[in-house]
Amino acid sequence: MSDSRRKEMSGTDLAELTAYARNKYSISVQSSAASRGLSVLSDPKTGKAVAVLLRQWDGDAGEYVELCDIHCGCDARKLLSASFVSPPFYMQGENWIGVRFTDETDPRVVQRLFDQAMNRGVWQNFTIVLGNAIRERLTKYTETRIPNPPPDKEPVKRNMADGERFRAMMRLYKRSYDFYEGKVRNFYVQGKFMEDYQEDDAPYRPVNEGRLVTYHDLNIGQLRGYFCWRTRIRRGVFEPISESLAYMYIYELLNGIGPATPEDGLRRLREFAAGYAEAGYGGADMPVLLKRWTLEYAVVNNLPPEIARQYADPSNLERDAALTVLRNPQAHDDEEVFGALTAFMSEKKKQSLPFQEADGRRLLARAWRRFLAVKLENTPFFTACFGRRASIVWHPFSAAIYKSPTPLPDTEYVLNECRSFVRRNGQWKEKCYHTLYRDKNLLDGFIHEGDRLLRAYLGLKHPLKQRPQDLWMTPIFEDVIRAYDSERAEARKPKITIRFDDLERIRRDAIATRDSLLTDEDSAEAPPAIPAHDEAGNAAPRDMGKEAPVSPLSALQVQVLRAILRGESVKDLLRSSHEMPELFADALNEALFDDLSDTAVVCENDDILPVEDYRDDIIRILGGT
Repeated sequence: MSDSRRKEMSGTDLAELTAYARNKYSISVQSSAASRGLSVLSDPKTGKAVAVLLRQWDGDAGEYVELCDIHCGCDARKLLSASFVSPPFYMQGENWIGVRFTDETDPRVVQRLFDQAMNRGVWQNFTIVLGNAIRERLTKYTETRIPNPPPDKEPVKRNMADGERFRAMMRLYKRSYDFYEGKVRNFYVQGKFMEDYQEDDAPYRPVNEGRLVTYHDLNIGQLRGYFCWRTRIRRGVFEPISESLAYMYIYELLNGIGPATPEDGLRRLREFAAGYAEAGYGGADMPVLLKRWTLEYAVVNNLPPEIARQYADPSNLERDAALTVLRNPQAHDDEEVFGALTAFMSEKKKQSLPFQEADGRRLLARAWRRFLAVKLENTPFFTACFGRRASIVWHPFSAAIYKSPTPLPDTEYVLNECRSFVRRNGQWKEKCYHTLYRDKNLLDGFIHEGDRLLRAYLGLKHPLKQRPQDLWMTPIFEDVIRAYDSERAEARKPKITIRFDDLERIRRDAIATRDSLLTDEDSAEAPPAIPAHDEAGNAAPRDMGKEAPVSPLSALQVQVLRAILRGESVKDLLRSSHEMPELFADALNEALFDDLSDTAVVCENDDILPVEDYRDDIIRILGGT
């Protein structure tokens, strides 16, 4: 509790305690005019004393002091070592404990002791005599046990009066030596008991006690107001309420109090986030906590990973996706690999000049592939940069009231290829590439050396200085650059593919096309074609007689070859002869193939050009002219 809260209660602690008893348990103070310094708080059901309040004069201090004896059980002293807790001042017996109200007294501790006294269930029977005889011996009588309600009998639970229902819920409270564990367990038990309770018209009473408020921290009036608000929330009507109670509703959903299935719980969490937290009713932290708890809810309840990823930290997902690519760059193109590397670059380095060039991005990606084959002190380069996947203890629903289901089966929840959540022997661990094991200097060195060498290769301004620790990287980058240069040079060479099986078809198609375009006059002037085969189908020999041409070329082919050797365009000549340039080039290469065994001319932009390597051979075939 804050210092301001303690200061606020200082000097009026007895009044605060009596107000707490009145609001939560409907207890009134019993006092007597004959005993102005003593009053009693009794259980309204049994009439037995729960606390004795005293106000006495302290002669040494020269002022009145406020004291209290609380009937909370003999084990209460074991739970506390506070300076303001002591043996009882007025009452006798091991079940009583004394509290002195000073500036150091924590009111929440006092309220907790009073709650224990109200929920002990077994009372020492005694009588309080209000009078001047301090520490007078009390009359003792037989112990009486207050029966607990039968929680398993649903009809009884539904039909009991509201006041009795709340008191029955309070009696389910059990003390615990572990404050948090006891608070969580009691919240779950009491929440399940009130799971189906509906309230329609109770007035709302503000509660501002922090985020860890549970049912037991509220009085009956506050509980009725909360359940009325909860009923409207379950019907889709979102209205503002104290932040403490809004969080208590979230804790109900996390613990499965209300939802029939985990899927139903997820739906309600989403609806509450949209209709309440993101609508501005909750505090600034509520949307953030709800998003994290929804992720953890999906993991703990084994909901589909695509749901959990909607609520995961985007920066974690971005790094995991990048690591998935960098682990296996062979399965991704250069741009994807470079994009994965940028996830680990500074914003300034992402804007570096080489990385604005396509060649620079390709080379850095190819260098990464080459570096993955490198080992540093027998450690693969990827592992040296990012470490191995490590298991770190994971606490779902931290900062919330949550009771883990028991027993907890062992399981592994795979969020993505680089991150999973493993539960073994009831303990959760997150398995991922943790930043703790990342070698930032090594990764930065790779990017810096790549940046430096690529500036020089691309001829960019502002050269970088080499760092001594990165000298070993230089030869690998230079090999990558040389291989890239060779690849580009090979790509620039003209690629001509001749399918010899198609040459005969192309020749026939060319002759048919030419004949179809010739007029009668052109046909009369056209020189006779040189037969490729004799009448028997055999290849016609070149020396068939004096009238047979020495060259396998037609007159037009000879004319075209002589023109292109002189560097002249033959576009007009082919057009006037009704020849298609590409088909004519293929036929010309076929005619020359027996002598050259390779392509002699190429067709570019509807013109025919000689292949320079065969210029002399063509001149020879033409008779040296």
